[in-house]
Amino acid sequence: MAAKAAKAPTGAQVERAREFAREPFLLEGEKLKDLVAGSARRMALDAALAEIDEGRETPSAEWRREYSLMLGLERVLADEVPRLADGAELNPHQVDALSGTLAALITELEGEQGPAATNGAGPDDTPDEVEPEPEPEPELEPEPEPEEDEPDAGLEDEEDEEDEEDDDEPVAEEDDDLAPDEEPMDWEAEPEDTELAGADVLEDPGASRRFWFEHATGAGKTVAAVGFIEASRTGGILILTHRRNLVDQFIGEISDRGYAERLSPPILGDADHPYGPVTVETYQWFVRNAGKVSDAYSIVICDEAHTALGEKTSACIRAWTGPVFIGMTATGALIARHVADLFPTQTSRFDLGQAARRGVISPLRCIRIPPGPGVRTIANVPLRKGEVDQEFDQEELAKLLDQGPFNAAIADLYKSRFRNVPGLVYTAGVKHATNVAKAFQDAGINARAVSGETPKRELAEILAGFERGEVDVLCNAMLLAEGWNSPRATICMHLAPTASRRIYQQRVGRVTRRTPGKEAGLVVDFVHPATTHDENVITLHSLLDRDVYRGGAIVVGPVRRGRGRRVRVEKRVVPVSG
Repeated sequence: MAAKAAKAPTGAQVERAREFAREPFLLEGEKLKDLVAGSARRMALDAALAEIDEGRETPSAEWRREYSLMLGLERVLADEVPRLADGAELNPHQVDALSGTLAALITELEGEQGPAATNGAGPDDTPDEVEPEPEPEPELEPEPEPEEDEPDAGLEDEEDEEDEEDDDEPVAEEDDDLAPDEEPMDWEAEPEDTELAGADVLEDPGASRRFWFEHATGAGKTVAAVGFIEASRTGGILILTHRRNLVDQFIGEISDRGYAERLSPPILGDADHPYGPVTVETYQWFVRNAGKVSDAYSIVICDEAHTALGEKTSACIRAWTGPVFIGMTATGALIARHVADLFPTQTSRFDLGQAARRGVISPLRCIRIPPGPGVRTIANVPLRKGEVDQEFDQEELAKLLDQGPFNAAIADLYKSRFRNVPGLVYTAGVKHATNVAKAFQDAGINARAVSGETPKRELAEILAGFERGEVDVLCNAMLLAEGWNSPRATICMHLAPTASRRIYQQRVGRVTRRTPGKEAGLVVDFVHPATTHDENVITLHSLLDRDVYRGGAIVVGPVRRGRGRRVRVEKRVVPVSG
């Protein structure tokens, strides 16, 4: 949108524009002279005054797309501690996501010739790529006094833990309500729309307005998304996610944060709404309605941005050149090259290691358990190429792992080592999950299997039972790898190994949420202790690039000695970097 720069504005004009746009053009302490010609904020003011002169009562869709988010972000970030409508303070990494987007928007608006140091950031303030912070070496814990030899030397009994910690069972914090849904599946697995799939994407005029940020699971991506809602008073926001249950979770979070009145059904065609409507829908809905979605939406937030990379979905995004697109993901560093193809500018990064080190999510401990002679041929399981990474053939993996004696041995191991500690067991398919859950039940463990085949009402009851403590172990293949969160979940057992770093991190993310009584998330890898990073099987140490393995020790996050630790740290240190 191009509005000719007028002469210096008067105070009365600025006030008229503020009422028109519902956003301030001067922040606290600023004066008229601070609205420098050529700055993003001055361009927004001149364009608003031009629309007022044309007789408009509300900003046009074009103005809202160009300027509403930029002005709103400046307003939100002008506060010393940015807050949402319910009074919740944004954490520093959430502020980074907003400020990084603001800087990128100003750069895009002002171009290379924009005035330096205006609007709080100049073109050179936004790097094309966010450099990760160096990770410190994990602090190793001292070895407790030697005990008598036990079959399971890597774990201490519950009786040996500190009473004050063991008496406190983990209490689940309130979280988003979960709507049952089918097994997660990449949208691009469905038949492709040949017209969209064949579109020429070499010319990508909207690329400069597509950004993305990475926040670790449990670090509050949804809250950051709500920050953008707070920042857009006139521009509509469309939030896209890949599963229907996540739509319900987003709606619940938005409502709880004080924005329920802005929730709106989808707006299509020529319909308009200039007061910041918020709609949450799936990528499937978006593709079905491509070309029909209203221009009322100025901002499109793409949850789990990697699910938008399929040919059909990405073609629809590229074809819609008006809005600002903001992708958010927990696994961006693992697939950055693929994400950056659709979302060229990264505005913020707060990965798993950073989040754990700063105490935003739970620390992570790790135990490696050799799978046994009968299942040591995992290396021979063929790999299948996916959209952005590779994975073991699940049918072949199930044939190898789904053995009655092995399932019973895993159940006995869980009972003897972890007792009633709540956890998730990831298996090779639905049938494998069912058989493992039966073995756990036979061993006296409150376990249930869940999958896309589980009736929705039954699934909701099982997950609610886990929250209440009536179910201690959930066995699943992929249903709970993303889109479901329970602070009570403490153990992540990779019974079925994965060759995908993305899937592995998604699984681990289920045990990173903090809750009272939860000292750390515990990751169980079924690999030999000396397994190195160059093998196909992903481990917590290869994911985080740790050089040595020490059973039970903190792999990432602050060490809190003697505070409810459920595993004994082994003395032996094994090099694993390869």
